[in-house]
Amino acid sequence: KDNNVVFKSQGTRADLKFVPQNKRAAYGANYHININNDLNNSYVWWANHRSGISITKPSEMSNLDTLPYTAFLGNGSDTVTEDNIALNTLMEGYDLFKDKDKIAVDYLIQGKANGGDYGEGLINYITTEICETRRDCMAFASPRKDDITVSSDKSITDKLALWANAVTKSSFLVLDSGYKTIYNRYNDSFIDIPLNGDTAGLVARTTFNAGPWFSPAGFNRGEVRVCRQLKFNPSQRERDDIYPNPININPYVQFRGKEAILFGDKTTYGMNSAFDRINVRQLFIYLQRVISDVAKFTLFEMNDEFTRAQFVGQIDPILRDVQGRRGIYDYR
Repeated sequence: KDNNVVFKSQGTRADLKFVPQNKRAAYGANYHININNDLNNSYVWWANHRSGISITKPSEMSNLDTLPYTAFLGNGSDTVTEDNIALNTLMEGYDLFKDKDKIAVDYLIQGKANGGDYGEGLINYITTEICETRRDCMAFASPRKDDITVSSDKSITDKLALWANAVTKSSFLVLDSGYKTIYNRYNDSFIDIPLNGDTAGLVARTTFNAGPWFSPAGFNRGEVRVCRQLKFNPSQRERDDIYPNPININPYVQFRGKEAILFGDKTTYGMNSAFDRINVRQLFIYLQRVISDVAKFTLFEMNDEFTRAQFVGQIDPILRDVQGRRGIYDYR
């Protein structure tokens, strides 16, 4: 309401910066803060000068009795590190995906494990509060990096079992066996990242190239594209320990002369059911989504033979297509 104040919002920033118009005029159009912030720079926002420097207008910049100062935008941080960020803060971020009527999402990626005695806190929240509620997306999780490191007290498979037993049992949740090492070209170093992003990527690639009802695992569709090495490359015996019920961890394996391969396609459902497989849950998500979209147009229509026949006529080609592409044997 005040004509002497400019309200400036920077992209998706929640905070507003208030700059009185008379001061902006005194600063001048070429003042470096105005140049940076008025151009809607998406990468840099000028907040304050460095400690001990007091500048309120351009003319005062020439009075600085100091040497030129150089700063680099490297190894940046915003308040807390990834290792120390509060679980509640992460939950608030994932809460943005709760409303399926407003936000479309297929895969929720945990990133690093966080919360709970075994790092299960974040993924349990994502699974129960978002995926199980929406029922149209899947969550992907990896263990803590410490759990795939050899220690004197417990074997890797024992530590993975403790983690897997602490997570939610759900047909919407997929676990994998750890981390991979990749090359970071931006600072010429090797870094370790969890594999849950790769698992979600394999599911997405399989859906795009073959269909959601195909398994994302194996030598045909389960190859990880960028992987220098696996931090934990399980042997046959270790795979037999972590893959069966009730653990249900999908191992990544690097066979001789091969890239890393996703060598399992289970959910954490934990019961003898078709829904203990990723591709079956993906199939039903797909069918429920497309049929639901068609069914919306029957709402508030006359409940008579014509409406029912029209609905069947719209659904039949969808199911026939899935049947023809080996997704289902039959339907009614």
